[in-house]
Amino acid sequence: MAQGAKVISLSVLTDVKAALIEFSDQARRALSETMTDAQRVKVWLEHEQTVHWQQEIRKRTAKVAEAKSQLYRAQMQSREERPSCVLERKAVVRAEAALQEASEKLQKTKRWASLLDREIM
Repeated sequence: MAQGAKVISLSVLTDVKAALIEFSDQARRALSETMTDAQRVKVWLEHEQTVHWQQEIRKRTAKVAEAKSQLYRAQMQSREERPSCVLERKAVVRAEAALQEASEKLQKTKRWASLLDREIM
């Protein structure tokens, strides 16, 4: 069975009530600030980072095309002038790897934005 509280002074209850009200206000402010920060990160992911990685994909796609073009030109040169195209092939591989990285980062950015949105809700 629950026992009643032994209250000796009414002023203690008013102090507890005031402390609880102050705590409630501080907690509400902290939650509001946290929500604002989460929204800011969401906007950053959805807009700034998404646009950044889309631009990087465009730039890196152009670099892949340029590297492939240089490889093709090197292959078209006579064998006496240029016996191998190793450097050009390596440049194509590096450019394709950079493009793949940008694509993966764009996918991850979109996934994290979606997950953050669900967590905020």
